[in-house]
Amino acid sequence: MEAFFGSWKFVKSENFTEYLIALGMAHETIKVWNSLKPTLNFSKEGVDVVLKMEANDHTKEISFKLDQEFDETIGDGKNAKSVVYLEGDKLVHIQKWDDKQSTVTREVKGRQMVMTLEAEDIVAVCTYERA
Repeated sequence: MEAFFGSWKFVKSENFTEYLIALGMAHETIKVWNSLKPTLNFSKEGVDVVLKMEANDHTKEISFKLDQEFDETIGDGKNAKSVVYLEGDKLVHIQKWDDKQSTVTREVKGRQMVMTLEAEDIVAVCTYERA
């Protein structure tokens, strides 16, 4: 988990629009999310992990304990049940709502963090560099 702590700046994404469509997001929401070039900040507060995303005037923060389900409001305002756990060196974040599920897997490779996003049969990849 220690490898994730710190700040990460967005570099590029692949197939992200298709992923957002698979999540069932509205066209206008997709346009907003595609325009963001976020910085992710991972920190620890006591036993909680805090993930803060900042981009332009958009900020989202979640706080969680590894391996424990928590309530999360996802990108377009839907309420999800989420869990984050370590799978080897990978940080896996599963979100479930209605009849949908998203799996976000983060892996640190040197000075980069590769984030693989999966929904239905769609896979997107976002790459970040340590800030």
